[in-house]
Amino acid sequence: MFLVLLLMETALDSRIKVIRFIEGRRGVFLFYYLLLMLSFFIVNGIDYYFEILYQYQSPPKTIYNEIVAPIIVAPVVETIINLVIPYLVLSRFLGINNFFTLIIIAVSFSLAHKTHYDLYEFLYFFIAGSVLGWYFIKLYENGSMIHAIIVSILLHSIFNLTVTALIHIF
Repeated sequence: MFLVLLLMETALDSRIKVIRFIEGRRGVFLFYYLLLMLSFFIVNGIDYYFEILYQYQSPPKTIYNEIVAPIIVAPVVETIINLVIPYLVLSRFLGINNFFTLIIIAVSFSLAHKTHYDLYEFLYFFIAGSVLGWYFIKLYENGSMIHAIIVSILLHSIFNLTVTALIHIF
């Protein structure tokens, strides 16, 4: 329903309302979520067409591996280890600017997903880590650390939930 309303506003040439929504907190969250989903569909579309990763994939066997780990545990642990700690150490303590901090965050996010043997997966997780890192940095600069952590975990969890659901549907 939200997308229908958004399309109706765009069709009626009321660009100002759409821009105001995107500038709001919910709109920014939705924008970053859509960026993550776009990267997922592009990478999986390429993977489906060229059959790059099929030989490495094996379906999870337990509820923990299918639901608890990717939707609850992974977002919390990865946010703390791959976003908060590198950002605090690099940006706050060492004074490195946000661009290089973001690159290091994206690389650590990629390496945390055991993609060191596959450049294709590394690039996918690098993009996802960049989007999550940029969103975290912007939230932290415009609010508090706790708010940035909670919303980043929520974005990561919703993305993983969507991906998990899509994998089981298709």
